[in-house]
Amino acid sequence: MKQQFDLKQQLKSKGIGFLKDLLFSHTFFYTAFSVALNGFSKTSLELVQMGKRNKIKGRYAKKYANILQQELTSSSIPSSSTKIVWTCWVQGEEQAPQIVRKALSSIKHAFKDYEVVVIDHENLGKYVNLPVYILSKWKDGRIPNAHFSDIIRAYLLSRYGGIWIDATVMVHHLPKNYTYLLNQELFFYQNLRPGQSGNAVWLSSWLIIAKKGEPTISRLYEMLLSYWRTHNHLQDYYLFHIFWHLILEKNPSILKNMPKIPNSLPLLLMYRLRDDNNLAVIDEAFASYPIQKITYKDMSSKGTIFGYLEEHGITDESDVV
Repeated sequence: MKQQFDLKQQLKSKGIGFLKDLLFSHTFFYTAFSVALNGFSKTSLELVQMGKRNKIKGRYAKKYANILQQELTSSSIPSSSTKIVWTCWVQGEEQAPQIVRKALSSIKHAFKDYEVVVIDHENLGKYVNLPVYILSKWKDGRIPNAHFSDIIRAYLLSRYGGIWIDATVMVHHLPKNYTYLLNQELFFYQNLRPGQSGNAVWLSSWLIIAKKGEPTISRLYEMLLSYWRTHNHLQDYYLFHIFWHLILEKNPSILKNMPKIPNSLPLLLMYRLRDDNNLAVIDEAFASYPIQKITYKDMSSKGTIFGYLEEHGITDESDVV
């Protein structure tokens, strides 16, 4: 799951831009009323954010009902797994923050028997064939890089299959059950019950395993293209997730048959990155689960766990088992 943002953070970091986001998403008055009703505590603002997102989700369910009600087309592609890992840093791997380069190195090492492709602005056309209006809106800034990578992952997994891993994921080694997961039609980490019931966004998109032509991802790509055909602004940071939720809710058997692993396990380290450097904390996180999602945003390198990982990354020679 992408890093959570509360309303106070967004207002501080984006200012007028955040207010424009509320206007574009038609949730300005709802959000203002909810904040007045609930207050400004961190918990209250998180609840307001969840309510805002749920309101947007309900509106999209109505707006895209014609697409959502269409029967999914099962792929006729043989169900053999594709030994390819996709990731992306649009600006180019050499231009990525140091900790992202460390994460990419860990992915390549852990998946050494796979082809690992880092999509960037130079090799994009070799693998991806997007509509002109998508490329145009990305190049002029109407589609931000983070969401552009969402469109790319949907295209690549639908077109080729394989594994998508965000460039902000550190992989120490593959979990013992990964051979089983790699042979599934579809897998992603998710927020399991009871937390799932009260959250409009409960799936994580930073690591996705899918067979070529997997129908929910193909439908997701279709919906993303439909959205940007008529919009010039991203109404919600979690648009990719909201659309995928709506598709899965219309097709519950797909989710029911998918292996379940809570996304709390690979998020253990991310919420400790600002802590004082402590190798025991790093070892404990990777011992609990050898794949850990991280972030590089708003981090301090000096004397922190983030700073250690930024400088050293992770290797098989560490004490993690």
